[in-house]
Parts: sequence; C-alpha cells; structure tokens
Amino acid sequence: MSTRLLLTIATFLTFVLSTQTASAQSETEKWTIDFSGAAVPTVGATSDRLKKGWSIDVGAERGTDVVGLRADFNYYSLGVSREVLQSLQVPSGAAHMFSLTVGPTWRFPLAGGVRGYAVGGVGWYRRTVEFLEPTLTEVHIIDPWWGYIGSELIVANQILGSVTSNALGANIGGGVTVPLGSSGSEVFGELRYHHANTKATSTAVVPVSFGIRWGGRTMSEP
Repeated sequence: MSTRLLLTIATFLTFVLSTQTASAQSETEKWTIDFSGAAVPTVGATSDRLKKGWSIDVGAERGTDVVGLRADFNYYSLGVSREVLQSLQVPSGAAHMFSLTVGPTWRFPLAGGVRGYAVGGVGWYRRTVEFLEPTLTEVHIIDPWWGYIGSELIVANQILGSVTSNALGANIGGGVTVPLGSSGSEVFGELRYHHANTKATSTAVVPVSFGIRWGGRTMSEP
C-alpha cells in the first residue's frame, strides 16, 4: 500500500512540475499562509487500532495563481480502539501524530472566483501511542498575594506505557477555495489522504479540513 502511494505521489509531482513550469515562469510569485482544523477518520488497517480524531494544520506556500510549492505542519489527536485496550487489559489510551511535509500545488478555475486545487507531498511523520490509567493527584494552590491557600485532589491520567515511531510518509488530495471579497484571502475545504510507514502498523488518515488562507504580496512588489 505505501509503495503504491509513493509511486502515485511521484507521478503527481512529475505531472504538475512538467505541465506548469512554463506558465509559472511568466507570472509573479507570492507567499500565502493558511490555518485549518479537520475531522480525521482513520482508514485501512489503522482503523482497527486507532479511532477517529481531529487535527490542526499550519501551511505556507510560495507560487503563482496556478502552481506553487507548499509546506505543512500537522498535529493529529486520535483515540485507541476498545478492542486494543481490552486485549492489553488497560483502561484507556490516546494517540497523537506530528507531520512535516512539502510538495506542489496545482490550481484551476471552477466558476466565478471559486477555484479547485490538487496537492501532494512527502515528509516526516511521528506517531505516539500512550496507554493510560485514571488516577488522583494532589494540586497545591498558591496565590501570589495571599500565599499558600490549600490543596485539592483532581483526576489525572497516569501513563502506563507508550510507543513512538518516526517514519517517511506521503499524502495526496485536493480542495476548493472561495475568495473573501477583494482582500486576497480565501476560505477553503480540503480532503487529503496521508499514509506513513510507522513501525509495526502503518498509519493512514483522511483529514476533512476547513480553514482560511491569507494571500501574500507578489514577489515583484516593493
């Protein structure tokens, strides 16, 4: 599965760069930055062990209105399936993953100011799975003015064990953008498939993202 995905990404990169190089050279470039949040279903073998969650993404891109090169930083928060917890006889679990990826984008008009785009990339993924047990911990309350006030027991999670894996991964997807008047900014919706060759079990997620992108000044402007 991972080999096929990486080949797909390589084909996508080659197509975008070869078909858009001429137009990119004749247009001015600009910077954009974006922020988005996503619901994150897990797919494939991953869904047997990890549950759906959420993610946030911060991205930056340099390019023209047609083609660009972007970098993304993602944080994913996921759950651990009940079957895994029962098999290990632990009460609770949680997982999170970071990714840092880079790849090209290709944009095309749809209707009016609405545009579609395709995006892909490769990069580094770091997945951590923790197994937890609820416990009580004592918190001391100290006020800078009054000094020590007292203590209180609160519910916290004790980490029974964790496992972390760093891996090469890839992603591919697309979305739709809608301009916000003449501000140069736009809102967008995006669907992207991510696959990382994490140790023991690969990780595959499909974030459904919504966010805002701020347009930058063209590179030729003072």
